[in-house]
This record gives sequence, C-alpha cells and structure tokens, in this order.
Amino acid sequence: MSEEAARRAFDAKARARFVAVGLASAATYEGPDGGAAVPCTVLVDNDVGSLGEISPASARTRIVTLFLEEVAAPRGGGRVTVGNRTYVLVQLKLDDGSRSQWSARNG
Repeated sequence: MSEEAARRAFDAKARARFVAVGLASAATYEGPDGGAAVPCTVLVDNDVGSLGEISPASARTRIVTLFLEEVAAPRGGGRVTVGNRTYVLVQLKLDDGSRSQWSARNG
C-alpha cells in the first residue's frame, strides 16, 4: 500500500469517528463556477492562530478541511455549506493527497 493510500484509508476511518463524536460535519462543496453541490464531510476550525513567515505578526483565521476522497479537486473560490453557514475557500494551506486544508472566509 502506498503512503497516499494509507493516509486515505486512515482518514476514512478517522472521518467516520469525527462525525460520530461531532468533530466533523456533513456539508456540500460547490466549485467556484457553480454546478452541482457535492456532499462531503468537513472539519471547520475557527479562530486558528498563525504567525507570519517573515515578521512576528499573528492573525486569526478559519481553516476548512475537505477529504479528497469526497471532493477530488477543491479550488479557491469554491463554497462549502455546513447547515446554514457558507464558507468561501480562499487559500490552499495543505494538500497531502488525502486532505485539502484551506483558509476560508464567511460567504
């Protein structure tokens, strides 16, 4: 089994457990050009601290994590809806072949 396949298998099991205990949410993803909404599971982390790479500045942001098994190619400007809240994906922070993490703003 490849490293990416192992990550995806682990994330699939973790995702189910996260949903069961309320750490992940059922959502839909819609690409920036519209189209059909894709059902998916997301993690939304609010008020995440980050430090600047060059200067010691800090900021608070929201991180939305999608699982690539459910949404194969999320893109900036895509919209994630969780219940009555919508988030717009702004900047890709991580793509490890299994998960895609984005900074996001309210949409």
